[in-house]
Formats: sequence, C-alpha cells, structure tokens
Amino acid sequence: MDEISALLEEKKALFEQYEELTRQMQICPAEELPSYTDKRGHLAQKIDKMDEKIYSLAQAQGEEWAANFENAIRLKCRRSQLPEEFHPLFDTAQVFFGIGNRIREKELMIVERMEEELEALTKQIKANNRSVSAQASKFGVGMSRPNSSYLNPKYSKV
Repeated sequence: MDEISALLEEKKALFEQYEELTRQMQICPAEELPSYTDKRGHLAQKIDKMDEKIYSLAQAQGEEWAANFENAIRLKCRRSQLPEEFHPLFDTAQVFFGIGNRIREKELMIVERMEEELEALTKQIKANNRSVSAQASKFGVGMSRPNSSYLNPKYSKV
C-alpha cells in the first residue's frame, strides 16, 4: 500500500504539471502551442506508465483488495462503503478528478481561443486580399509577364 501511495503522489505531481502546461497554453503566443502540446504528450505517457505500475501492484494484492482499490480510485462508490484503509486512496482520487475537471475546462477555453485567432487571421487575409494594393499587384503580375499574353505566341515578340 505504501508503494502505491508513493506512486499516486508522483502521479499527482505529474497531473499538476500537466495542468500548469494547460494553463500556459491559455496565455502563450499561438506559435508556442505545439511545444506545449508536445510537453503535455510526454507527461501523459509518463502518467500512463505510472498507471500501469499502480494497477499491477494493486492486482498483486489479491482480487478483493484490487476490487476495493478500483472502487476507491475510480470513485465507484461512496467513501463510507469502502474499508477504512482505502479512504486515503478515495481522497486522492477526488483530487485527480478535480484536476481533470479543471484541465477539461481550460482545454475548452484553449479551443475557443484558437477558433477566435483563426477567425481573426481569416478576416485579416480576406481584408488584405480586398485591399487596393492587393488588387493592383494581381493586375501588375498579369501585365508584367509577356508569356502570359492572350495573343498568339508568334505575335508576343512584337
């Protein structure tokens, strides 16, 4: 149980780092989003590996213990329905669920932010394409290349 508790504390620290990276994604420049996404991906892999260790240790404790562990860590029942030794695990699971909910809320805000930035860039591109200089440059490009003439090629050298 001590080893599982220690791993759960490490997992909690990783979750908190993941949450902090998610928070940073809300305020960082758009160009930095891929970097933060990669960092979160690495943390998610570490968390998954840690989960494998934790569940393996729980299974090694026996079927009944593993069932109680599963109920506690997944919040499948009330705290009072668990044997007392599983109460700290239940409490830790509540912390994980709280962090997970905050992360999901932040991710929704990040998606909204990205949609707003995309919309702003799209408007800017459309505005640039409608500007007088953009129209003039299109006209100038067509006129500056003699090979793009609509005349018969034998007359283009005139």
